[in-house]
Amino acid sequence: MSLNLKYYKIKFVKTFLIKTNQTRLNLLNDLAVNATDPILYKRRLRMLEHLSSYESQILEKIRSFDTDDLKDIAIAQKNVFEGIELILNRGA
Repeated sequence: MSLNLKYYKIKFVKTFLIKTNQTRLNLLNDLAVNATDPILYKRRLRMLEHLSSYESQILEKIRSFDTDDLKDIAIAQKNVFEGIELILNRGA
């Protein structure tokens, strides 16, 4: 893997972790606001669990991700951020 690709993988990890941390904080705030509602409380905790699991899985995949094309990283990044939105889907 070239140095250029390593840079983009590191940038991807940084962007991903910033997004998951912001998402986690939003869920924690929502959890605190809705603490008296047992259903929302359980849902937010479940979302936090899924987010943590997803974060761990994605970091492992990024670490082992090997490509020669920067477009692959862009596609992966798009798919990863869509996965976060699926975790946060409140209609599910």
